[in-house]
Formats: sequence, C-alpha cells, structure tokens
Amino acid sequence: MTDKGWITVGGDGPIIATAIHAGHELRTEVEALTALSDAERFREEDPFTDQWLWGAETTVAVSRSRFEVDLNRPRESAVYIQPADAWGLELWKSELPPEVIDQSLAIYDDFYRDLEQLCDRAAEL
Repeated sequence: MTDKGWITVGGDGPIIATAIHAGHELRTEVEALTALSDAERFREEDPFTDQWLWGAETTVAVSRSRFEVDLNRPRESAVYIQPADAWGLELWKSELPPEVIDQSLAIYDDFYRDLEQLCDRAAEL
C-alpha cells in the first residue's frame, strides 16, 4: 500500500478510470478493532477491479479497504459505525475512537482533494 492508500498514474487523455474499492488494506489501528475476518471483508470489497484500469491513460487504484473508509459514499457516511452502515455486518470489537474516525475522514478528504486536482488537469486537456 502506498502511504496515501492509492496509486495515481497520470496520462495525457481526458478519461480517468478509478478502482476505489479494489483494496483490502487497513491501518494498523483499524485492523486491531475490526471484528470481521479477512474473508468477510474480502467478500464485500471489490477485489481485482484495479486490473480493469488498463484501458485508460489516467488511473487511480485504491488499496485501502472500504471498511476503513468508503470513498463511494458521502463524507458523513464514509466510515462505517454500526452494522446498518455495512450490510448488517458486525464490524467492530468495540466502539471506534474519535481519532480513528477523524484519521479515516482525513484520508477521505485527501483522496478527493487529489482527485479534484486530477480532474482539473484532465479538463484542461
């Protein structure tokens, strides 16, 4: 996993392909709190979707698990807190500490900041 949790490959075309849930990686503090097995997480992630990115010149492949931060949801629901947030799954061994949630939301913000810059650059082509 990269430090950010995603890899961007920039190209010269206006099309951007993304695989935002191809990842299975969790930060250490999130992994320690999850009640889900690797197999349970893997079933709800979108493994190998990053392999479909080859057709676009500009790509973004996310290696973070949606169980850490769901980049496909609005910011206010991007961190799963209760089972209803994630298909009824019992997610956590204990309540997520605010600092864990804040760090996940910071990752969300960083991702969308990077994506905005990438889109702006593509729009100029």
